[in-house]
Amino acid sequence: MVMTPKKRVMAAILGGRVDRVPATAVCQTATHDQMEAVGAHWPEAHLNAEKMAKLAGAAYSLTGLETARVPFDQAVEAEALGGRMEIKGEIPAIVEHLRDFSELRIPENFLELGRVPVVLDAVERLSEDLGEELPVMAGIIGPFSVATQIFDPSDMLKWTLTRQRESSEVVSALVDPLIDYANELTRRGADVIVVEDMFSSQLGSKVFRAVAMEPLKRLVDGIKNVVVIHMCGNITKMVSDVIEVGADGLSIAKETDLSVAVRSARGKTAVIGNIDPVSDLMFKGGSAVEAAVRAAIEGGVDLVAPGCSLAPGTSIENIKQLVSQTQRYGKRAGTVAPVAVDFRKIFVKYGMAKAAPTAYERLLPDDPELAEIARAVVRGDSSAVEAAVSSALTRLDPLKIIAEGLTSGMNIVSKMWEDGVYFLPEVVNAADAMQVGIALCEKKMGRASVKKGRIITHVAEGDIHDIGKNIVSALLRANGYEVIDLGRDVPVEKVVEETKKHKPLLVMGTALMTTTMTAFPRLIERLKQEGLEVTLACGGGAVNQEYVETFDHSVFGDKALDAVKIAELALKGLSWREIRERIHK
Repeated sequence: MVMTPKKRVMAAILGGRVDRVPATAVCQTATHDQMEAVGAHWPEAHLNAEKMAKLAGAAYSLTGLETARVPFDQAVEAEALGGRMEIKGEIPAIVEHLRDFSELRIPENFLELGRVPVVLDAVERLSEDLGEELPVMAGIIGPFSVATQIFDPSDMLKWTLTRQRESSEVVSALVDPLIDYANELTRRGADVIVVEDMFSSQLGSKVFRAVAMEPLKRLVDGIKNVVVIHMCGNITKMVSDVIEVGADGLSIAKETDLSVAVRSARGKTAVIGNIDPVSDLMFKGGSAVEAAVRAAIEGGVDLVAPGCSLAPGTSIENIKQLVSQTQRYGKRAGTVAPVAVDFRKIFVKYGMAKAAPTAYERLLPDDPELAEIARAVVRGDSSAVEAAVSSALTRLDPLKIIAEGLTSGMNIVSKMWEDGVYFLPEVVNAADAMQVGIALCEKKMGRASVKKGRIITHVAEGDIHDIGKNIVSALLRANGYEVIDLGRDVPVEKVVEETKKHKPLLVMGTALMTTTMTAFPRLIERLKQEGLEVTLACGGGAVNQEYVETFDHSVFGDKALDAVKIAELALKGLSWREIRERIHK
């Protein structure tokens, strides 16, 4: 018997029998093609319940995705809790944050504030119009990720280490209004509550368990509905922690090892994913989508879905391909491939076994004083950095301390981050500690150290996620470059203006959101119009090599340390084409 999409999706999430694997989406589903087809566009569809519901329904009517999912952004809860929201380009974003935990107030009328009533109304409309046929999915943001929007994201990540007890208490305080919201969404007709916890994936297991896990579990336990948790990025090392929270489904991105997720989830939760929404769905399509869907099904997913929000530029045809290939391969039994473990990267961190105790010690400087400075940076201990640098300045040249002590420490931190040993809280604290040391050295010299070259860094217009940019800026400073940091949500015209003013060696930009990465080709066009010959290095969660290669004068950096490599090549006078040849894979 052929099941309705609603019965198929619900049965798959809850571990029941299905006629085939569903093709669904638990994150943002709207695209520009859908908007044109049904006459419901952003930003109006973020603000108007009728248009929101109309656009959400288009995902099924136009592409076949088995879902009707709202909202289309991640700022609803933080806005209602006091964050100032602006629509940047097409997407609502929190642009003004509370400065300290003491400023947080939980309103009694949360369900009446901001755009919460709009989403509630849209869910009710979807349930009335499509609820017999389709699963109505309502997205809410997890408590830690809400906190990371209410407060400055970089501060919140640092506080998970430096103010851990307070951080946990504040995150816990956000749970009750989120439970109320989820249960009101359920009352209005939502069949599934999707808890997006995009920032928790950056914590690592130890900090996640200390700050975010218990509030998330309490939220899941308090929701009187089917619950799916979505985690961005690579959560391979914390999959078991997330599964322990107790949700009915776990949505994962392409970066997470599928075999680990499937084995860990067996008998506990449904695995949803893990099609790359940018590389496979937006750019490649065709055989790439077929291969990705087949690999996901044979790898053991219970529901095929994009591993994150759909990029607005994704074609209807490519989404249809995901659906048709899921229908084609979805009746076949999946197999779980054995996990490949690189035991050289297993390290004592967050309770993992120790196999290579000296892996990072070998990267320390030979000089004992410089090694102590580097260790203090690695620990993110600003006081220890201050003491070690002050002592070393009685014997060593300040430039040597910067180059061989502070920079060495930060480079080790970057390596540990890329190896999955350190996570963003540790990296942010290490960068701050390094800056304490650099300031002491420059004070000793009576001037700033001579810089190799000037680089402009910024976060794309409409995007407020600046943690990656901050890390890149810190690494560039550590390696001797003058950084003009323009901040987050920087208009294209502002970047052009600052490029004229400073004549940089490079411009670097990051974008976490698929909805904001389109600022980069627009920036290139404006720079060319102004006659400014400068290479743009692009990175961030939304950006990949295929995308960057669609416009000229640009280079893709996959990892933070690539920023330093690109800068060194630019310093040697290489053109953007030559840098691409060296950096791109």
